[in-house]
Amino acid sequence: MAISLANAQAAIRILRASTGTEMFQAMTQSQGYLFSKHQNKAKALQAAIEDNQAKGYFKKIVTIQVGSLADYRELTDHQKGRIQGLGTNTKITAKSFGKTRGGEQKDIKTTQKEALSGNDFATLLYQIINGATLVGYYEANAEVNQRFIYMTMIPLGYVGRSIDPAGTKTKDLPYAVVIVVAKPGEAPFILNMFPADNEYHRRQVALV
Repeated sequence: MAISLANAQAAIRILRASTGTEMFQAMTQSQGYLFSKHQNKAKALQAAIEDNQAKGYFKKIVTIQVGSLADYRELTDHQKGRIQGLGTNTKITAKSFGKTRGGEQKDIKTTQKEALSGNDFATLLYQIINGATLVGYYEANAEVNQRFIYMTMIPLGYVGRSIDPAGTKTKDLPYAVVIVVAKPGEAPFILNMFPADNEYHRRQVALV
């Protein structure tokens, strides 16, 4: 029999008393090989090939300030396409940067997506457990009497992607999935975390 919704909610309340670092360390020390399959693009691809199924991974969105024409020229075409603060029909020159006539520094920036470090994962995990938009509590795919799925929307500042054995990527996965172990009489801990798509969400069975 699956864990009850009440017990799953109680487990999450206990986890919320922990820091992101504590939750992340507990996860990597339990069965870290599970999480390692989702740690970055390269490891996700390796796991996808070994398991013959797509694997998800997270990236963070990083803001880059563009303070000069030299900075602008160093951007990739993709980064230039995301730039904010420049007029759309303006020829870009050295005068496009620097300060305004009022003496204020122009706020010109773009973004790029980067792999997460250990600290980034701890921060993301904390946000998922404590502040992200809740999607629901669901039955785990294994050991349903001791595990459950806690699913939220992916917090702002991060994106979810997946990659299949052929190396084909899927972007903009909306959901963050956390597998929680909640054995009777023991402190709950997180077993794994990864992003998921709408199809994964549709297959889940809600706890009651």
